[in-house]
Amino acid sequence: QPHIPPSDVTVNNPPSDLFTRTGWADFTSGFWLGGCGGAVFAWFLCNTVHVQDLFNIAEGVWSVG
Repeated sequence: QPHIPPSDVTVNNPPSDLFTRTGWADFTSGFWLGGCGGAVFAWFLCNTVHVQDLFNIAEGVWSVG
């Protein structure tokens, strides 16, 4: 039986399988997948034609020299 901490302000009743090795691995894999998906989406947005025009405008405004 894993050690289950008492409930707190954020979670009234935490699931007991969250405190096992496999439960925690399943929980953290969602963060990894979401982080990678967010990075790919940001890369896609930064490489669109419309955003490249905005980069060129910003480069002209904040260029040093």
